[in-house]
Formats: sequence, C-alpha cells, structure tokens
Amino acid sequence: MDNRVHNQIVSFIWGIADDVLRDVFVRGKYRDIILPFTVLRRIDVLLEETKEKVLEANKFMEDNDIDDKSQLTQITKYPFYNTSSFTMGVNSAKDSEFPFVSLLSDPDKIDSNLETYLDGFSPNIQEIISKFKIRNQLETIKESGIAFNLIEKFTTNSINLSPNDYINAKGEKLPGLSNLGMGYVFEELIR
Repeated sequence: MDNRVHNQIVSFIWGIADDVLRDVFVRGKYRDIILPFTVLRRIDVLLEETKEKVLEANKFMEDNDIDDKSQLTQITKYPFYNTSSFTMGVNSAKDSEFPFVSLLSDPDKIDSNLETYLDGFSPNIQEIISKFKIRNQLETIKESGIAFNLIEKFTTNSINLSPNDYINAKGEKLPGLSNLGMGYVFEELIR
C-alpha cells in the first residue's frame, strides 16, 4: 500500500473526529466512534454491489418463514450481510422493486434509521458492533445531532475505503484499499 495514500486516509478519518466529535466527546473517547464507524463504512462499501439482491432474497425468506439467513452470504460473497433497506453510501436503487436508500436521504430520521441499519447486520457483525459498544454511544450521537455529519464525512468521495479504484469529484483516481491496507489503516487508528 502506498504510504502517502495510507497517511491521507488516516489523517482524513482523524479529521472527521476533529470536525464532528469535538465538543461532543472528550478527545480520549473519539476512538469509540471513529473505529466502529470506519469498520461499518468498510463493510458497507463491500456490501453495496449486492445490496439489492440481498434485499430481494431476504424478502423471499421472510415471505416463506425462513429464519436461517446464512445463505445471504452466498450472495454477498462475504461472511456477512445487511438486510436493512439502508446503506451509508449515496448509491441507491430507488427505482427497483427492492429499493435501498442512503441514511443521508432522511436527515430528520437519521438516528432511528441508523439503529435500523445496525439491526440489519448478520450475527457476526452484531458481535463486532457489540464489542465496539457503539450502541452505548448512539444516545450521545442523537442528543448532539451529529449523526448526519458523521455519516456524511465517512461517505464522502474524498477517501476510498472500497477495494475498488474510483474517480473522485475532482477527477482524481483514488486507489482501492485492500484488506491488508484496511488492516494497516485500522492499526494506525488504534495507535
């Protein structure tokens, strides 16, 4: 991984903490928000491509009283999934039979929609959410009204937490972030 890109991502993420979390959390508590939201955003970008198919399969399972949703991992090609109709990103399939919408599309309900989004994750991701104790922070996030800004910053096209390259709004190519690269970013954030 390019050291410059790595440093840009880490600096950008800590910039989110300075921009959004200051005056809401003490500096030592920034990591309680930054780490889980970084992980959630990474998982979200991995699931974006298959979101519509997961929603379709989940509806079929619900209509047929199928409780075991582990088959959804065959659709995502990852050992996790999210069955909520929300995504952190701006991509959506509103014209689809199985629409999914960005958490940012309804600022007035973003806090409750964020909880619904978290509830939609597979059991293994629920364990990660639990270990991060992110639900303990949701009341403070809600009371301070920072959910929209926090998610908006994490979904900006200024950084790329996706494994695929893409072009940002400035026309610059942002290289994809491999799992190893994501590990390095996460390690640096912990430090």
